[in-house]
Amino acid sequence: MRIRSLLIYLLLSPIFCFSEHKEAVTFGWGGRLGDNLLDYTHAKWISYKWGIPLLFQTFEYSDQFVFDDLEEKLTPENEALYSKKTLDSLSQLDNEVAADTLYFLAHACDSYDEYIFNGSYGTFVPVDWNDEIFRNMMRALIAPKHPLNLITPPSNVISVALHYRTGGGFVWDTDALKRALPLRFPDTSYYINQLNKLYLLVRRESLYVHIFTDHPKPEEIRALFKHYFPYPNIKFECRVNGNRHDANVLEDLFSMMNFDCLIRPMSHYSITASHLGNFKIEFFPTHGYWNDNKFVIDKVRLIEKGSWDPLKKKWILR
Repeated sequence: MRIRSLLIYLLLSPIFCFSEHKEAVTFGWGGRLGDNLLDYTHAKWISYKWGIPLLFQTFEYSDQFVFDDLEEKLTPENEALYSKKTLDSLSQLDNEVAADTLYFLAHACDSYDEYIFNGSYGTFVPVDWNDEIFRNMMRALIAPKHPLNLITPPSNVISVALHYRTGGGFVWDTDALKRALPLRFPDTSYYINQLNKLYLLVRRESLYVHIFTDHPKPEEIRALFKHYFPYPNIKFECRVNGNRHDANVLEDLFSMMNFDCLIRPMSHYSITASHLGNFKIEFFPTHGYWNDNKFVIDKVRLIEKGSWDPLKKKWILR
């Protein structure tokens, strides 16, 4: 499928030839890997839908993905050919695509829930992930160049990727940012509640739960979940040695996609896994409020694309 998608991409590439176009789109707000991957995806969607060439802005880890060999890079030389305009709304493109203009996508919100909850900050880019041509193309592009040592869950049990984001000492994930973007950093009660909902939803069938986290001591998080779920048919795993916010970054991203279910915060890292993976059940927060110094999540979205057959030990897709 990925080879076929790459062939489609290469066939489409001449359509976006720079010799025939006087406008382009780029991105480059920065942040962590998930932020950059989603901004790339949103810029790619604009390129795909409006027929505007993409000038790729490199970022940390970008040289480890397939797209690094295929995308036209933004350089001082080609950037100088354009006047630069910040793309605040897609309506700018609907009205008129200006010649000799490089549209800069500063930061894009992935969902309308995120856009509204964050005070309409950033540009809302409603990517249609039901467009199979685009989705398969992105699955082919956002793929590792080289083989990775991935986590593969057992196939005869319901597997759960639980993305527990804490910041892990990353320089940007300050207390101020956690206060400003609380849906990215839910407390433990959120994850416990969603895992309990999932356990009941699958009628207490056996679960294999891997905790993907940037916490420097993930075994402490695992011990906490074992305390709240002391059931013999729920197994918790995590990376024990050498876990940091900047370790196993690609390995964890692509490992998540091997799992059946996803419980995540509103993190661009696991949102990327959500779009590219094939999860049967997914939980994520969409709204909350501050009660003194505690953030209370009061709305959680559940996406169900399949149900577990306990007799055949496999998923029935809806």
